[in-house]
Amino acid sequence: MSYQKDVQMEGVALGRCNVDNANLREDLEHMMNLKPVLNPESRIVKETDHAYIYDYKSARVQVVNKTALFILELCDKSHSVEEIIEKLSATFPHVSEPKLEKDVVTFIADLIERGVVTF
Repeated sequence: MSYQKDVQMEGVALGRCNVDNANLREDLEHMMNLKPVLNPESRIVKETDHAYIYDYKSARVQVVNKTALFILELCDKSHSVEEIIEKLSATFPHVSEPKLEKDVVTFIADLIERGVVTF
């Protein structure tokens, strides 16, 4: 079964993406060791309290908050998804690691689906 989920971290929406319950655990285990990288056709434009992801190929723009920007900046081919979660856990110690894990994996999966991030 697949459904839409609003992804939030720190009470701020990161985006909306599809979640497939049947494959979520399998995808999560596989994804943890992968090292995401920003698609060369995408650019991040930073503002004071948010940022834009601009995809040159599709001419799409997505606004992201500081937490999402933090994740995107770690999508540099040198950090695994697991390492990104660890860094977020250190930055936001009041958020449970299982919640961070779920939110980060869902957010990165959405970025992959949109073509913003690749491996």
